Amino acid sequence: MKKTLLFVLLLCSILLVACSNVVKPIPAGYIARVLTPTGWESETRTAGQVDLREVNTDSTFNVMVLLEATSTTVKEQFLEANADPEKKDNTDHRVTTADGAPLSVDVYVRLMLPDDKKTSDSIFTLVTPVSGDRLVPPVERDQRVQWIMIKDVYERFAAGKIRNNIRAIFASYKSYKEVAADYTILNKKIADMVVKTFQEEKVPLKLQDAQLSNVKQDPSVVKAQNDLASTESQATSIAKIGAAIRANPEYREYMKWEALKTIAGGQKGTNTVIVTDGSAGTDWAKAQYARGKDQ
Repeated sequence: MKKTLLFVLLLCSILLVACSNVVKPIPAGYIARVLTPTGWESETRTAGQVDLREVNTDSTFNVMVLLEATSTTVKEQFLEANADPEKKDNTDHRVTTADGAPLSVDVYVRLMLPDDKKTSDSIFTLVTPVSGDRLVPPVERDQRVQWIMIKDVYERFAAGKIRNNIRAIFASYKSYKEVAADYTILNKKIADMVVKTFQEEKVPLKLQDAQLSNVKQDPSVVKAQNDLASTESQATSIAKIGAAIRANPEYREYMKWEALKTIAGGQKGTNTVIVTDGSAGTDWAKAQYARGKDQ
């Protein structure tokens, strides 16, 4: 009798644990559908809890798929090579103007589920859901709960073409200066392109906005331009000095002694500093030469 009672209690405890594990909540900002071993249930749930029932005798079970239903902003970012830690493919993710100069660019695309329920429900069958540990940030893995994020839908239907079109738009400008001068019109071109791409690709999302956020020259180009400007400045100064010397040869002597005075002025301590240009033609140099011969 005692053994039977213990067995019943143990069985009840197992059933209670099992029951608690099959009732799943729908988090705020999500809708859900249940995928059974034979297909999707017709109901789309918006709040509350879902009873997924027990595992079948053939080890099959129901799965709840959650679809993100809030407004989401996707950042399309074009950076210098290897600048994005999520893109470890050793390729250059910048856009370039017609002159080949690379640019770093940010474009923000704000999205949400479409108003049409039939279209939003179709996402469940068009996009493969993922487990919670693959989300950013990850959540606890649960084989009976899967997730579809707005970004997943965007990546599946639109991301590739939009990125290619953004590159094409920037390539139509001759240089960064043209891009900077045409920024407002460029922003509209990108927004119109995103709208058109969504229509052509029949993306099952509602586009709320698309904005060009940041455009700047690549650091390597900026450095090269600064180096070139510095070199050109030095060349201009040298050319001016050369022209002055040719026009007035005495200017050479003036510049030489000004430089030597600067060197002497930088000396510290009590030592006596004798400044000379080292020319064998100076009286001091001749005296030193004669003294050396006498010795």
